[in-house]
Amino acid sequence: LPVLNYQGSWLFFNLRTRRTAIRHQWTELPVPEDVIDRLHELAGRQAKTLREQLHFSRSKPLDEQGDLIDHIDDDNLFDGNDVNQQPAEEDESDDEADESNSESSDGEQLRDQVIAEREEQLDIQNPSDPDEEFDPHNLMQEATIPAGPVHRYSTRSRGNPITYGPYTDGRQKESYGLYAVEHVYGNMTIAEAIDCYGEPAKVAVIKEMTQLIRLGVFRFRDWRTLTIAELKSRIPSKTFVKLKYLADGTFDKFKARTVAGGHRQNRSLYTDEETSSPTISLVGLFIIASIAAAQSRHVITADIGGAYLRALMKRVVLMILGREESSVLVSMYPELSPYLDTKGRLTVELAKALYGCIESSRLWYDTFRAKLEANGYKCNPYDPCIFNKWHELERVQSTIGIHVDDCFISCSNLDIAEGIVQFLHEEFEELNVVRGLVHSYTGMMLDFSVAGIVRVTMNGIIGELLQKCNITTSAPTPAKDDLFLDDPNSPALDAKRRELFHSIVASCAYIGKRIKPETLVAVSKLASRVNCSTEKDWRKLQRLLKYIHGTRNIPLCLEMTQEPVQVIASIDSSHAVHGECRGQTGISISIGRGTVQSISVKQPINTKSSAETELVGLSDGATPAINVQNILIEQGIAVVPLLIHQDNQSTLSMIVNGRAMGPTTRHINIRLFWLTDRITSGEVRATYVPTEDITADALSKPLQGGPFLKHRATLLNIKE
Repeated sequence: LPVLNYQGSWLFFNLRTRRTAIRHQWTELPVPEDVIDRLHELAGRQAKTLREQLHFSRSKPLDEQGDLIDHIDDDNLFDGNDVNQQPAEEDESDDEADESNSESSDGEQLRDQVIAEREEQLDIQNPSDPDEEFDPHNLMQEATIPAGPVHRYSTRSRGNPITYGPYTDGRQKESYGLYAVEHVYGNMTIAEAIDCYGEPAKVAVIKEMTQLIRLGVFRFRDWRTLTIAELKSRIPSKTFVKLKYLADGTFDKFKARTVAGGHRQNRSLYTDEETSSPTISLVGLFIIASIAAAQSRHVITADIGGAYLRALMKRVVLMILGREESSVLVSMYPELSPYLDTKGRLTVELAKALYGCIESSRLWYDTFRAKLEANGYKCNPYDPCIFNKWHELERVQSTIGIHVDDCFISCSNLDIAEGIVQFLHEEFEELNVVRGLVHSYTGMMLDFSVAGIVRVTMNGIIGELLQKCNITTSAPTPAKDDLFLDDPNSPALDAKRRELFHSIVASCAYIGKRIKPETLVAVSKLASRVNCSTEKDWRKLQRLLKYIHGTRNIPLCLEMTQEPVQVIASIDSSHAVHGECRGQTGISISIGRGTVQSISVKQPINTKSSAETELVGLSDGATPAINVQNILIEQGIAVVPLLIHQDNQSTLSMIVNGRAMGPTTRHINIRLFWLTDRITSGEVRATYVPTEDITADALSKPLQGGPFLKHRATLLNIKE
């Protein structure tokens, strides 16, 4: 189509991206039949009805009667609003108004004129960006293969539409080097979910919309009454559908969730405290689970439905609901139809904290904490998501750990535990409760079947990772002896494989921090290579995945000893193993058998000797160990002084005697005297342990054979 400018440019339509481009140079070619078919297909799926039904051919355009069409408005023809596509950005501005009906009343014409003027003002205030990238998550986008994890490169399908079976399918294989990767479903848009799963997805969306109305999350606003500033301040929103699975991989349910575009909020209006919220730490969860097992407590886990929606907003936040969400709401509540704008969208003011808003997590935490404290619970000062209450009449303690909306409840008195559930039900109404000996919590399965022990597994997540990476063989250890050796001549990975490398390493870190601490030294090294990964790093990652495959059924078994509890911190460091000659520190902390916290990390500074390297490791490792001891004390558990295991006698001599074995720098002296002060006060004890017996040796270097198996058995509390 001609643009009619001085350069003689024409407007071209890209059949692949469905976007327009202006060019003043081109090569004229015959139009093949597949291009004509594609144009007919796009025109037939348009949501907007044209005044004339268009017919595409190689000759001049004709209408259905065969008459010539003098001019075709390119905005109407190529507006991108086909059945499965929404405009590229849910912007604050409304780019065009509907044409006034020639037979409408004078009042309606006046209203349409006001609307047109308002939209023209908005276009001036907030013009659209013609170079804006295509959004693969638009709610009305053509549904082909549902999007997997968000990448920096396009993952939009180039293949034919696929309809997946319920619950178990929904995966597309792509080859990346040595791996056949499966993009397992993450979040789906409404259109994608309904296209793939039909009625169950519709029910989930309707349930979400009903909940939002019932809880009073929205105050509907007439967009015509808003000021220009208010219209421009509106943030977008999307509703996603996902398939939820338990930690063992069992399908749970369809879940729909409406999410606000918090990235469009003005962060300068908030303090850091208002936009951050704590969750229970992994070590805190392991401690209260170990206490529950040791004291034979009854354990109940509960999921609070629509948790954020229970917290009141403190600032005015305006939001646009997408066309599909608005359509669902209008069909449920016809009285909302006058609030629709010219694009069929509703404008709302958020009365409750909606998922996605930058302040929602903090508002929910403050709301939940206030209700618990009003009921007599006290927060553990060393983990703000652990709450305890002493029941004087029954002489027992009840504990509640919270991870956003997931509650871990434990008490040796069953009536009290059930009373907590009743209290939560009265406060928040919707509660999904699990009782018994096996619980799915924060991606892990916690099994209390064996007295005094909690077994932690992640079979579902591990199985998904191994299937994603097509790993079918095993390896005896997570890494070979050359783990810390970098090969500068090894070819670098291309952008796609480097992104995949980064993603898989992050998944391995997630698993390793929870139930496979013996893999952390390999994970730590690979994590330092995500921005410069090579083929050799890829082979190291493959080795790690093969080890995880071979040990996927081995659990982490946590067991707390009888009171007073002895907290043991095994700390070991390897000197100058990295390319920049920095050391690697390994830390294992236990409260009996099995490690409740494991750390393997590159040291932040260079040291001049192995003794100084060990001193840096001791200083860094003592801090989390003391924190574990403090959490136990606040939980009412009697403890004895912290015991540190160390295999370097020169380092032990320095911290016990309070003086260095030669000239040192100031930062070394600070670390030295900090530890010496703790030992002098009786808070910490340090003792020598031979290298072959120190557990943290497996966290500071890639061990092989018998030594590795020995330390793994101690870390996981298993029998080899």
